[in-house]
Amino acid sequence: MGTNVGRWVAIESGGRAFLPAPLPRGLPLPAGIVRRIGAVRTSLGRLAEGLRALPSPELFLRPFQTREAVLSSRIEGTQTTLEQALVHDATDVVEANGTEDLEVLNYGRALRIGDAALAAGRPLTIYLLRELHRELLRGVRGGDKKPGEFRDRQVWIGDPARGRDPTAARFVPPPPLDVEPCLHELDAYLADRTSDEGLVRVALAHYQLETIHPFLDGNGRVGRLLLALQMAWEGLLDCACLFVSPSLERQRQRYYDELLRVSVAGDYFGWIAFFLEVVAESATDTLQRLQRLRQLQEQFLARLRQEASPKPALLVPYLFERPYLTASMVMQHLGCESKPAQAAVERLLRAGILVPTTASGARGRGRPAQWYVCPEIIAVLRE
Repeated sequence: MGTNVGRWVAIESGGRAFLPAPLPRGLPLPAGIVRRIGAVRTSLGRLAEGLRALPSPELFLRPFQTREAVLSSRIEGTQTTLEQALVHDATDVVEANGTEDLEVLNYGRALRIGDAALAAGRPLTIYLLRELHRELLRGVRGGDKKPGEFRDRQVWIGDPARGRDPTAARFVPPPPLDVEPCLHELDAYLADRTSDEGLVRVALAHYQLETIHPFLDGNGRVGRLLLALQMAWEGLLDCACLFVSPSLERQRQRYYDELLRVSVAGDYFGWIAFFLEVVAESATDTLQRLQRLRQLQEQFLARLRQEASPKPALLVPYLFERPYLTASMVMQHLGCESKPAQAAVERLLRAGILVPTTASGARGRGRPAQWYVCPEIIAVLRE
């Protein structure tokens, strides 16, 4: 296609590393991709309008952020379930042996921190990503690999069974001395929001960050955080509300292959086409699930319409932020004593909105609390 994507350079440990060129500006797009961009923009517009129509978008988005954290971490091999993650997100309590659970909790927290930073007017830069990386690795495996710092040694990507031989690696990112120059080029690209169509820029920036592989651990998760945040930074959505990890997790090998094909074959367009496919699927899926949740909220309120006390109805919106809860959480949310809080829970139990659950994995000091769950919300969220 005539575009310089980078070059291969020799490294001291043997083999060659890929040094990406600065991302192209004004990339001439094939007609097929231009048409696809129009269709994807329509899907994103529907998602944005659907969110604006919700009474409290931030409450509805919270479990989606947790779901994204679960599936983004699963791409890297973490096995925490959605149910476990929702319980831990509700309490911020993770058992001592729950390192994988904490990875998921960290991801959700980093996503919200990044989204809040952009909403407060902070620019999307490599320095913000470095702070989010520190949050990702807080207290988890990889915590000894310089959280929040760019790598200072050569790494490579491939089958661990092949040992420490870069010549057998699937891909070798840039040498350490080239990492920061590459990142500064990426930073300049992120700042130049007029250079190309926003969707193309998000696709290219994600490729570039994954190719630079700037950290010793957690690069995939940082790359997907960048993708979510850049959708808002480019003005494509009002906030970081596009959750692509469910789609990428289903197509994990193709995702890796399309990224690699840019470096080895110069195929920007193949990666952009795949990225647009993922965005369209993710936007449609998220909107459909949000609409189903809104319908559930209306149904729940209808079941409680004849209730004398307002507390059960006041508890309904909270369920969409915290579908797992305890009576003490209800007390705090409603600002009431134990007896009326328990009465509100009992009313939701009788209405079939809540059911008791063991909520395995959420333990603190003393006697374990009785947990309740809204199974209809979980059914909408489940993969």
